[in-house]
Amino acid sequence: MSYSPHTWVNNETITYQKLNNIEEGIQEAALGGGENAVVALSATAGFNSGTKTWGYIVFAAYNNGHWTLINDDYSSYNFVHIYGWAAPAYSYLPPIPMVNDDNYSAFLIQTVGSSINTTGDISSIPTTLYFSYGSYVPYDAYQITGSGSVEFVY
Repeated sequence: MSYSPHTWVNNETITYQKLNNIEEGIQEAALGGGENAVVALSATAGFNSGTKTWGYIVFAAYNNGHWTLINDDYSSYNFVHIYGWAAPAYSYLPPIPMVNDDNYSAFLIQTVGSSINTTGDISSIPTTLYFSYGSYVPYDAYQITGSGSVEFVY
């Protein structure tokens, strides 16, 4: 959804539709764009049944020519952990908030499998992410700019 402002004129009647348009614009601004990405998860056969962290969903900001994690703590609740056994435990991730800002983005960090297959608005080319202290994250990261799917490949 994209907010369309109304140009008011003298003696114009205030209607619930026009007020709702204002409310939707406020909500969109508060959420940074008002959209959420939906990401479907799957895995090819062959992964053992041991418990594993398949990856993480993180947020990063583009600073000084590279993407830097917003929060360096993997154990933090700011990272969405993707758990499971022979496949991710859930078919879909919780909705991921999207922000209309080229300098801020969500990423999937892949920690299991030889590669991934992606569809939709999930990059198929890995990006290097950095911790705030300058070291790089030692896993492939794929930028999420909208909905799509991720298949972890054995």
